[in-house]
Order: sequence, then structure tokens, then C-alpha cells
Amino acid sequence: MTGLEGERKENSPVDCFPRESYTNLSLHTCRNCDVPYGDDCFTVIVDGFIVSDNVKPTYAEVLDTQFKYSDHNPVIMKFKLA
Repeated sequence: MTGLEGERKENSPVDCFPRESYTNLSLHTCRNCDVPYGDDCFTVIVDGFIVSDNVKPTYAEVLDTQFKYSDHNPVIMKFKLA
């Protein structure tokens, strides 16, 4: 199950984003790096961001690079100053 399927807890981290403003937030952002990446490699959604009250997140996307460059997939975010 991904972080966006099924029942979500109230105040989920994605609740601060308008539904239409994010894509691919269910992609895993981190992998186990003691073995080469493959289908059986452990992956998890671990990256999080703390945003102050005067900053509103407006867009977020996890880029699926298949962990080619790092043990993390890149995350693109856009913000609006309140």
C-alpha cells in the first residue's frame, strides 16, 4: 500500500496540499543502500518537510529516477509566501 491509498489518518502530511497540486507523492523516496537497487530492494516514503505558518506549499512531486543518482528520489516542491 502506498501512502495515498486506502484510509489516511487525519492531518496526513499531504493534507496541506490541494489534491490537484501533487503527483507521484506515493512513490518511495528512499531505499536501502547496502545492496544494489532492484525489485527486491527495501524502499520507503521517508522524506518530510516542515513548513512555517507564513509559507504555503502549493505543489509537490517525487521524481522517479529509480534511485539512479542517490539513495533518495528527488522531490520537487513549490511554495507561496503568505
